[in-house]
Amino acid sequence: MMDRAAAHVTVDGLAMLGAEDHRAYLEAVGRGRREALMAKLLKEAVRPGYTFVDVGAFLGHFTLLAARAAGPSGHVHAFEPDPRDHPWLVRNIEANGFTDRVTLEPMAVSDRTGAVLLHLAQRDRSQSSIVLIQDSRDSIPVPAVALDEHLPSDAEVSVVKIDVEGAEIRALRGMQRILGASPGVALFIEVNPSALEAAGASTDALLECLVGLGFDFQLIDEERWTLAPFDGRVQGVNFVNLMCIKGDPLPG
Repeated sequence: MMDRAAAHVTVDGLAMLGAEDHRAYLEAVGRGRREALMAKLLKEAVRPGYTFVDVGAFLGHFTLLAARAAGPSGHVHAFEPDPRDHPWLVRNIEANGFTDRVTLEPMAVSDRTGAVLLHLAQRDRSQSSIVLIQDSRDSIPVPAVALDEHLPSDAEVSVVKIDVEGAEIRALRGMQRILGASPGVALFIEVNPSALEAAGASTDALLECLVGLGFDFQLIDEERWTLAPFDGRVQGVNFVNLMCIKGDPLPG
């Protein structure tokens, strides 16, 4: 049996629970101090009947918002491999009555199916990653899937959120077929330069991958509360989020 929740906040009318280690994160989300504009844009992007994929769901903030917006005719696939956090994700889905429309996936998303090492972040558990991180003392094997192999061959998705602390390019490579078969898909993705570098990649490489998949992208500027052009520079913060939509197909 899980311990009683040490932290409990209400976010946009949704209940979110967590352990003491989650308190700072939950309080920041509850006060609108973490990814508030992204939450607003995601709610607007998800409509009744949509299919939403949350890659790196953590405690379920965006999973919950999407499950409510998609309604009983929609569906959410929520991937969270950290065994410390996945039970809280389950509990938050149950607490808000969304078990009928959310498939909970205790696994990582990558470019291939098989076991990978998950490096467990200590200070901020939302930063656990299959990319080796400085804040990790322990690593554990977890199952990983490529979405192209995991979801049905005829699957079409409406909105995807990817926050996997440097493994974003790997996740994108494993869902190329799905994204190609979903012409109207919207994508929300984190850009964390240091995490990308730890993965042997870069911000430029991530942006090139997005363009190659046919996406146009804009910066979700939380400070100025607007969407803005993104030149690849991340200044004054550890990470930013992009909102991406399918543009015209690229030649060649």
